[in-house]
Amino acid sequence: MAELIKIPIGDKIIVLKQEEFDTDINMDDITQIQYDNLYGEIVTVSALMNRIGILKAMVDNEYE
Repeated sequence: MAELIKIPIGDKIIVLKQEEFDTDINMDDITQIQYDNLYGEIVTVSALMNRIGILKAMVDNEYE
């Protein structure tokens, strides 16, 4: 099930749709910049890095 994250910016609302990750994540695909959508990249990069940090912490906790 997808999670919707709503971010108000001025008079607009940006909606991010977060799908469940597969068990294998290709970091090159995730971190690749789409130059035709720079505004979208700027808005989502912090959420992406936060999600990667959370996934890393979950993995670290499993192996401690």
